[in-house]
Amino acid sequence: MSSRGSKTPKRKYVTLSVNQKLELIRKLEAGASVSRVCDEYGVKKQTVSDKRKAKDKLIAFSLKYNVDATSKSSSVGARKRMRVAKDTNLEEAVTKWFVQK
Repeated sequence: MSSRGSKTPKRKYVTLSVNQKLELIRKLEAGASVSRVCDEYGVKKQTVSDKRKAKDKLIAFSLKYNVDATSKSSSVGARKRMRVAKDTNLEEAVTKWFVQK
């Protein structure tokens, strides 16, 4: 039996955190080449392009949840996905309660 598929090895699936996505955007804005950023983060050009296109959404998320790309201690920044709660009123109430404690 012959095996199907390409002969090149599969690339490891890489998921960037919110902090890494913000760093990626800042490096691109600073003038870094797309190929250099791809090599640094181990992602394809399409991934970098997608992050560049979603820049406004990413920045809005980081401002709403006070995420800073330079801070490694933020638990929100360590998240991989930018999901919002189904019930935003409940989410805001819990956040306010948590901050007060």
